[in-house]
Amino acid sequence: MLKPRYFALFVLFLLVAKLVAQSSSTTAYAKIDQHASQVIGDEVQELDQLVKYLNASAPANEKEKARVIYTWIIHNIRYDQLVIDENRLGTRENTIQQQAENVLRKRMGVCEGYANLYKAVAGKMGLRAELVSGKVKRKDGSVPELGHAWIAVRIDNGWMLCDPTWGAGAAGGDGSERYFLASGEQMLKDHYPYDPVWQLRNYPLTNQEWVQWQVDQDEVPPHAEGDKRFGFQDSIFFMDKLDTLQRTLLVCKRVLRFNPDDDYALTQLGLLMYEQGVISLTNQYNFLSKAENNLRLYLDTTQVIKQLDKAQSLLSEAWTYLQPVKNPKLKAVQGQMSPIVLLQAEAIFIRGLMHYCALSRMQQEKSGRRELFLKLDKMRRSVQAANRDFSNAAREYGSLNSPEAFKKQEEIVFFRARCHYLLAVSILNNFNHREGLEVQGLKENFNQLERAKTDLANMKSTLELYGANRLDKNGKVLLELYPGLMCMILSAQSFTQYDLSNKKYAHLLENPLPYLDNGFQDALALLRESDTLALQGFAFLERTNHTEQQNNLRIQLNIIRGLSRYQIAMLHGMVAWKLSEKLAKFPLSTAKDKTLALVRIRQAMIYYEQAQPFLVQAGNFGAKVNADIPGRVAKLEDLKRIWEKI
Repeated sequence: MLKPRYFALFVLFLLVAKLVAQSSSTTAYAKIDQHASQVIGDEVQELDQLVKYLNASAPANEKEKARVIYTWIIHNIRYDQLVIDENRLGTRENTIQQQAENVLRKRMGVCEGYANLYKAVAGKMGLRAELVSGKVKRKDGSVPELGHAWIAVRIDNGWMLCDPTWGAGAAGGDGSERYFLASGEQMLKDHYPYDPVWQLRNYPLTNQEWVQWQVDQDEVPPHAEGDKRFGFQDSIFFMDKLDTLQRTLLVCKRVLRFNPDDDYALTQLGLLMYEQGVISLTNQYNFLSKAENNLRLYLDTTQVIKQLDKAQSLLSEAWTYLQPVKNPKLKAVQGQMSPIVLLQAEAIFIRGLMHYCALSRMQQEKSGRRELFLKLDKMRRSVQAANRDFSNAAREYGSLNSPEAFKKQEEIVFFRARCHYLLAVSILNNFNHREGLEVQGLKENFNQLERAKTDLANMKSTLELYGANRLDKNGKVLLELYPGLMCMILSAQSFTQYDLSNKKYAHLLENPLPYLDNGFQDALALLRESDTLALQGFAFLERTNHTEQQNNLRIQLNIIRGLSRYQIAMLHGMVAWKLSEKLAKFPLSTAKDKTLALVRIRQAMIYYEQAQPFLVQAGNFGAKVNADIPGRVAKLEDLKRIWEKI
């Protein structure tokens, strides 16, 4: 053991050695320091101008480059205490203010600004520098709540650390020379990086070990038995190959590997995953909004689902990191975020939007008759899938009592209703044309139109169940379209049944007598159904608000009501004519034939009379048909008199 006298000499020796080392270090950079420490005027406002000025000192190697940047910053940048006093850390305004260019122009910043400026200038001078964030320890062993930022710089293929803020004597620093190109263990005495890689040690200290380690102790605590070796150099090399997102994720997970309860790392990692999840949802929503009406954009539903799955996974993982956070200020940050339930509901909603988008695109695509039924099947499956996802999303939104959730539920109602609308309109557009169709085609037309009526009814019930008075403008428009669309479908069905009767029973106009007990009645039934459908169409016509549409539909409905009666009259009249031909060949007519002929003549005349008012209102087409009726009625009158004389 050293005697007191020798111990005092030993301590004196250490102090002198330390001063000599600092003096020699300063002397080595004397020329550079003299140039860099000069306060230059406001004419240097850009990074390139500063680099040109610093290079004028002719730094000969990487250490001298690192030094000239360090010296200029500690002499020319003032610490902005107002940012701390006014609690502006973490604000968007301060983030912009601490960017390198702004720090240079204002000659002011906090630790983050000092470090950002150092890194930016170093990069322009050919040095590799990285910003290090963490916490610091005062001489009394206390750890301030506010974090800190400093710099790691690569010198001669190795890494060293600089703290220009503390080197300037700001924010608790003493202006010591040891904050320039310090080793990992030197800096670790009072600087603890969140990312253990910047301890520059193969066995990093945990936060608890660092807090317990006294600042005035010379030796860093040895690693415990069983600690796993940490290859920090390999980790830094590997980080160079990653993009910003991958790198940040890796850093955060590495922090938590060494300090599982680190609130800053938990918050940073949670916020990052939250941000990426929200961005992914937003991107998919925006893409689908564009893709709906831009058929040139390729819609890959598999890729959209993959991205939505990834977004949901990121959001779920975000909350696993954010929930354990205990720091009140960091916990308060979570209050500004959208609840996980809301975002998960949004992801489900976007899935429904994807199916809706596919449906809308199919509705706009042209297709031939052969592909049409396959397309409609796909469209119907899209409607089912969209409604399933929209219903699930609505249920999730329903658990939240917020204006945003209410707005989303309103949006869902519109999209669910519009799914049915698009399917109904697609059917109507494709099955409203009957030219050239034979019996089977006309039957298919009628059945598809019947499905369109069901889809329209579903649209209406979806809107009305939500409440007509609660609908937004888009929902109200759909509800207003309902009567006109239903009238159009009924009109199309009415014409389809009329055409079907003519196609299927065309032979009755040649000789209906052999078919009076079966086919004849079926033909009449189809024509009566055609008239009934048109009558139903009139009921919806009165509820539509579009005058031009009303006029067009009114003409169509009058045409079909007039034609159906005209055709029924034709069939009844043909029975009477054929019975008259029979009478001419076989003069000994039976009383039954006479009765039947007179009944059919009377029926024909009734239906001709009924047809006329509708044909009068049916425009030019109705006028041509109507002009034919008086001649036919006159012939029936002559025929009636013949039969009455028998």
